[in-house]
Amino acid sequence: QAILSRYPITDAGVLVFAKQARLRWRLNPVQPRQGGRMALRARTGGMLVYTAHLESGGNDTLRRKQLDEMVRDQQREARPDERVVLAGDFNNPPVAQSSMFREIGAADFVDSHGGTPRLTSISRSYPIDWIFVKNLAFLDSNVYMIKGVSDHFPVFASVTTVQMIADSD
Repeated sequence: QAILSRYPITDAGVLVFAKQARLRWRLNPVQPRQGGRMALRARTGGMLVYTAHLESGGNDTLRRKQLDEMVRDQQREARPDERVVLAGDFNNPPVAQSSMFREIGAADFVDSHGGTPRLTSISRSYPIDWIFVKNLAFLDSNVYMIKGVSDHFPVFASVTTVQMIADSD
């Protein structure tokens, strides 16, 4: 995981998920994991950016709890009008079978691909890599199907600011 930017990166931090499938990865000789599942968080380019690799060894409930932790963290960290990006490998089942995206929609995040069907990995017939934004509008999004480099394809989104409407209450 990484956050790369042409702009200065500030307020960098790590959100280590409280809910983990720790034992599974400690005993897995093929993919031994150190440090657990987490999200990286930083401010760059006028945005609060998160990138995560959610649990692949657990179930949808565990992944939903990890995604909910990211949403709650951004609610604490971001100003109400701040632009926020949540992205990464969410390891979700097919969206129609998943409960994990409820909280993210309720928190005013929008899918960069607008629900358009797409492949983001070589081993799944549905997307598991996502870019969600809040207080931003999409100009373009795409998945680059580059084979032989990773088991995931690069997911791309161009965004622009949105005019915030003052609350009259």
